[in-house]
Amino acid sequence: MRILEDPRDIHAIKDEIRKELDANSRFFAGSIFSGERMIIEEFIEGEEYAVDMFYSETGKPVIASLTCHPMPRRGEYHHVLYYTNHRLFREIVQRVESFFTRLGAILNLRSFPIHAEFRITEAGDLLPIELNPLRYGGFGLTDLSYWSFGQCPYYSFFQDRAYDWDRIWDARRRDRHYAWILAYKGAGIDTDGIRIKDVHARLRRFIGDEPLIHYQGLDYRTNPVFAIAYLAEEKEQRLEKWLDVEFRDFFASNLPNSI
Repeated sequence: MRILEDPRDIHAIKDEIRKELDANSRFFAGSIFSGERMIIEEFIEGEEYAVDMFYSETGKPVIASLTCHPMPRRGEYHHVLYYTNHRLFREIVQRVESFFTRLGAILNLRSFPIHAEFRITEAGDLLPIELNPLRYGGFGLTDLSYWSFGQCPYYSFFQDRAYDWDRIWDARRRDRHYAWILAYKGAGIDTDGIRIKDVHARLRRFIGDEPLIHYQGLDYRTNPVFAIAYLAEEKEQRLEKWLDVEFRDFFASNLPNSI
């Protein structure tokens, strides 16, 4: 995804996107990164949110995950941070449920999961920008509900179980900010010859022991990322460092190869 501010830049942006697709095509199936078509759509200003939900067997919308997606300084790390807390959940969950209630009534949906993305404009309007059927958020995003609240969205869907969010957001959790971090390999980094254990160690030191709930290393040779981390911060401002992070700093290409 790229932002087109001047129509004259469209060809340069198209070439940039194709190069990125070529670089990542070995990590994903052709059905995901075909590169055959590109979509130009209106840019919608506002805060972005991601929602994992499903329609129950009776057609009632069940919210399984609701996160804020702030934009990082570097576009290459677009999905670095998603997070949730009691305040933002309380502010928009009813509007999200209302949207899916109307959608379900139109399409008559039953036992149907959706990963959706919205933006809230300055006027307060909730606008859908993506509706991805029959799946939840990728790279373990939806597992933030499991690591934060002990709730598994997949289990809830197959067991047709609703969520008691008033109980989930108890006194112990209301003052915490739960985050999912996607650790990229670093823009322009050649990962040949690196010591991946050292890279993980540097990232874990950057995170710190106190906020870390769970750390999952990934095979950097078959993924465009090398780790996922789930955090619980006491102060929302502490998450802002992820919007400025430079993942190149965690790599040292002159170290001998080690796994």
